[in-house]
Amino acid sequence: MMEPDLASRWPLVGRDAEVAAFDRAWSSPGLQAVMVWGPAGVGKSRLADACLDRAVAAGFTAGRATATAAAAAVPLAAIAHLIPAGVDMRDPVAGFAQIAGSLAGARPGGAGAVGRVLLVDDLHLLDGASTVLLRQLMDANLVRLIGTIRTGGPMSDAVAALSQGDRVHRIALSAFDQRQVAALLETALGGPVAGRAVHRLATASNGNALYLRELVLGAVQDGALAFNGEIWQLSEEGSVATHALAQLVEARFGAAPETARPALELLALCEPLSLEDVQAETGPGELAHLEAVDLISVTAERRRTAVRLAHPLYGEVLRASLPTLRRRHLLEAQIRRAQDRGERWQGDPRRIVEWQLAASGSADPGQLVEAALLARYARDYAQVEALLEAVPDEAHTARSRLMLIEALLELGRPRAADQVLAAAEAVVRSERQALAILLIRANGMALSDDPVLDPTGYVAALSPHISSDAGRTALRHCEGAMYVFAGDVPRALQLTDGMDGSLDGSPNPLLTMFAAVMRGHALTQAGRGEEALALGARLRAEFLRITDESLPRTMGATVENMLAIALCTEGRLAEAREVAQTAYAEVNRAAIPVVRCFLAWNLGSIAWLSGRAAEARRWYAETAALSKAHDIRMIRPAMRGLAAATALLGDVEAAKRTVGESGDHRHLFGAGWDALGVAWLCVAQGDLSGARTVLAEAAERTRAAGLAPFEALVLTDIARLGAPGDVAARLAELGESCDGPLVAAQARLAAALHAADPDLLLASADELHVLAMDLMAAEAAAAAAAALRQGGEVRRATAAAQQSAVLARACEGARTPLLAAARTPAPLTSRQRDIAHLAAKGTTSKQIAESLHLSPRTVDNHLQTIYTKLGVSTRRELAALLQERGAE
Repeated sequence: MMEPDLASRWPLVGRDAEVAAFDRAWSSPGLQAVMVWGPAGVGKSRLADACLDRAVAAGFTAGRATATAAAAAVPLAAIAHLIPAGVDMRDPVAGFAQIAGSLAGARPGGAGAVGRVLLVDDLHLLDGASTVLLRQLMDANLVRLIGTIRTGGPMSDAVAALSQGDRVHRIALSAFDQRQVAALLETALGGPVAGRAVHRLATASNGNALYLRELVLGAVQDGALAFNGEIWQLSEEGSVATHALAQLVEARFGAAPETARPALELLALCEPLSLEDVQAETGPGELAHLEAVDLISVTAERRRTAVRLAHPLYGEVLRASLPTLRRRHLLEAQIRRAQDRGERWQGDPRRIVEWQLAASGSADPGQLVEAALLARYARDYAQVEALLEAVPDEAHTARSRLMLIEALLELGRPRAADQVLAAAEAVVRSERQALAILLIRANGMALSDDPVLDPTGYVAALSPHISSDAGRTALRHCEGAMYVFAGDVPRALQLTDGMDGSLDGSPNPLLTMFAAVMRGHALTQAGRGEEALALGARLRAEFLRITDESLPRTMGATVENMLAIALCTEGRLAEAREVAQTAYAEVNRAAIPVVRCFLAWNLGSIAWLSGRAAEARRWYAETAALSKAHDIRMIRPAMRGLAAATALLGDVEAAKRTVGESGDHRHLFGAGWDALGVAWLCVAQGDLSGARTVLAEAAERTRAAGLAPFEALVLTDIARLGAPGDVAARLAELGESCDGPLVAAQARLAAALHAADPDLLLASADELHVLAMDLMAAEAAAAAAAALRQGGEVRRATAAAQQSAVLARACEGARTPLLAAARTPAPLTSRQRDIAHLAAKGTTSKQIAESLHLSPRTVDNHLQTIYTKLGVSTRRELAALLQERGAE
């Protein structure tokens, strides 16, 4: 990838609606002005520039000016360069007449609708004389105005004079949302950007285009934001603010009186705070001013008034500038205030402990553990780790160590968790502790790189501590969950039999829900997707019902991931994508890499099945990046998926590289997909026989493990790669035994390919398209085209090839052997193209003949050949086809 030119003007992205609104307004003959309103830094000037370019393209002559506070002190200073030479403005009436005459004579063609457009940036700072002159020119229809106006302050005289009236169109510009930030970053950087990087940059900038640009420039320069060959990643460590950005923010603080600075510093350390607490550092007048200049936000929350800084970067810049003793003084004062009022605010106990830790580096061990428990419930695992790491070793309990282990696992640090786990296992004294450790061991197996996983030893070591009936049931269920990771699906289903998703009576609700989720995965792997979906729905309801701290909030995303996988294997790809994307956004906000990694891999696999090759590549690249950054053992399936996607897109070198880097570890969720990277690399290199051999070996492995949907996945690819007869019978068996339409549809595709029956192939294409599996649908239509062509049905063959091409357009450049079969055997000649386009416009054969100096019979003969080549029968069909394909 070429190095992005970030120093140049950034592309205009995410403002399509505003540009369309400008175009509609500008086409109105009575328009006088377009005003772009918005807070500082949202991109008003950039949008105004684009509007000016469009006005110039429409024939207007352009001028531009920038109003400033300094220029406002001198009449006409902002627009002096636009006043024609020789005009004496000491006599305003005569001066206006001279300017009006000059502008009228300068119009292209002398007179007419097209004239002059003037862009005034920061119009709210315009001086009075300039304002009067521009208003006169607008009223005389000699100038159209494009202006940018900053909101958040009192309306100036210039704004009142120039932006009022029905002939002025207003465009309100707001900050970018996260979707727009993602689009802007990917366009500016020239490649995909990791979801966490998008979230952090969007959050830090709060959608402010100016701040976002400075953040990205600084992060790229410092190496914190870097391209790894597939995707842009942002380091989780350190601040995203830069020196240049800090200067921009400090300039904003210049709007506040010095006496208000302590309130801003306190908020930077402790926000949100009550109005009462902030007023302890400054007066009500200063606070009112801070709110007026948009440095703080004040909101009513239930029975309290909460105060926050108006932008996330304000706090980051202020914290970086605070000396140590000043920081400690502010924190200790706030601790005393919170303790004196009796910890009335929700979260006060946790926040007080965090403030104590930040002020002095220590706090009461018991309070640290209780604060960690609250942080755990809030999904803030980084804070859980920070609080518990501050607890002295001698003050740790089994409970606190288990919480720390859980946090380390959620943060993707299994090796660090193993070290703490050894200490926790040594002090197990109760059934509750034993079950908690067993659950952690089961979670650890999900991330293990041990090729031989045997739950027996873990269960035997802890079972002596389990005495109750409920405890033994939980032990059995957890053992079943472990067998899912060990690859023994039948054993997992046997041990978890009877689980209905209820948490009532469970000695460890988290363990019970985890085991139930793993049973859902086992059901999916066994082809019993309907049961998995029913179980997932009950688990979702249970999770929403439980409101205490017994379930960390990440468990909800884990349930959603299981549901998405079940939906995917059931052939409900659109639903699966929606469920997974929603859960991904949730864990992305919470900075929880493990669940995010599994969800990203799941989204890649959904994209792969859908035939969206570039989307699959992007998600697999994110999975690989997360796996490497956080020690999550998903690197092999991630890299193999990435290799498959890059090979499908024809990037052989990238596919070779990723296969070589994928390692040897096989993971539960990579079953079936594990072989695809190597197989599709073989395809890209022209070795279809080698690809089929790789897939056949994978089919044997998945069959032996009882993984029916994953076996169907690789068998279908064998059929797609030229050997449908080898797999059609087995796929038919799997289609009968697996729930849902997906495997059955794959079986029918293989049968149609084996029979080379064009009608069956076209029916398969339609069925697969309904399931949103457009690449396989395109291949089925392509195979139908080849069969029809071989049978001499040229017109139907061409229509099938056209259908294949339409379906393939949704597949982002994917290349497969079957798609090559859909190529039209002969393109239209130059003469045929001329006739086709004239006929598509409704021109009669006689008129075409006269235009091209041919006989009507010759034209009709050409039309019949064109219809045959393009697979159409009428001029209407021809017109629709040419409109869809565009000019050849």
